[in-house]
Amino acid sequence: MKKINSVIHYLFLAAVVAKAFNGIVEIIGSFLILSYDKLVQLEALALTNYELTEHHNDFIAKFFIDSAHNLSINTRHFISFYLFFHGAMNFFLVISIYKKKMWAYPLAIFLFSIFLAYQVFRVYHNHSVGLAVVSVVDVFMIILTWLEYRRISAKM
Repeated sequence: MKKINSVIHYLFLAAVVAKAFNGIVEIIGSFLILSYDKLVQLEALALTNYELTEHHNDFIAKFFIDSAHNLSINTRHFISFYLFFHGAMNFFLVISIYKKKMWAYPLAIFLFSIFLAYQVFRVYHNHSVGLAVVSVVDVFMIILTWLEYRRISAKM
């Protein structure tokens, strides 16, 4: 049982580091989306360029490029706000968890669950594969956070 707890602990630590990195990237991305409309379009083209050279009619790559070109100002504002808030929340919670603040674990589970519910709602309406993958990762993060909280609480 001790070995399983150790594995869960290290998985949790890896997930926390990934969440912190993700939070920073989301915060930076939120400013880039607002500031550099053409940069978003160029990045979409760069990310799909290889796929389009191999498969000229790739539906997903074309959809990705079209979406980047057709972002309205309201959509850009929403995406920017969402990314900033989500990234700042993740980073704040990760720092609090890293400092072993006990209140941060239940708060993280609660907030991750709220974002997960919203993501599932969006997946249901938009059928986004990427968001579905992120949602599955978030489920694992919630489970790992709960297990780590339980492990630390048992030691007290």
